[in-house]
Amino acid sequence: MFEDCILYEDGSIMVINKPPYFPVQSAKATRPDCVTALKTLLKERDGFEGEPYIGLIHRLDEPVEGIMVFAKTKEAAGILSRELADGGFLKRYTAAVLPKKDGLPLSGVLSDYILTDKRTNTSRIAGAGTKGAKESRLEYETIGEITGKDGERLRLLSVLLYTGRHHQIRVQLSHAGMPIAGDRKYGNVLPSLPLCLASTGLSFLHPDTKKKMSYGIRPEFLEKIS
Repeated sequence: MFEDCILYEDGSIMVINKPPYFPVQSAKATRPDCVTALKTLLKERDGFEGEPYIGLIHRLDEPVEGIMVFAKTKEAAGILSRELADGGFLKRYTAAVLPKKDGLPLSGVLSDYILTDKRTNTSRIAGAGTKGAKESRLEYETIGEITGKDGERLRLLSVLLYTGRHHQIRVQLSHAGMPIAGDRKYGNVLPSLPLCLASTGLSFLHPDTKKKMSYGIRPEFLEKIS
């Protein structure tokens, strides 16, 4: 089944479309996750006798669907990790939000400080001088409007992520008055829906060839909200 999620693969990298509500990496050995599924795929398909290498470069929240790149060698993992740290990855998301008041800007840049509580697995906006708070920045643009099944008016946003903080898009959009539909943790807006957030665009340089690799998908949640 997981083979259907592969968008691109060669000897150094694997690009996949992660299913929603599927963990990237699980702390429980009995629970399936992306890393384990990809290793199992390589073992069964390619006949690995030992343990295949799958390098985790970046993460997505468990309920978020979308594009991820994994390394198949340690060398590729090191190169991609450095590129990510240097800001070389272009990550674009699509979100359906429910504005909480009229007159909210159709586009803009959100700059905040985010403080993460690992004990509760939540994050919040904090003051610039708060110990442990990290500067967080994203840019959003309204790309459409959707009428939901119960007549609610949802905005469809394209989000360009400049920093990769814990639950960043969910926290910042909710703080700005535009909580994401289906997000029961930050805003509790239309909880009967799936989380309407997806990683829909990813660009990076191939670790071997240095060729620009770009991928895009249509988010699955669009079929479920109207």
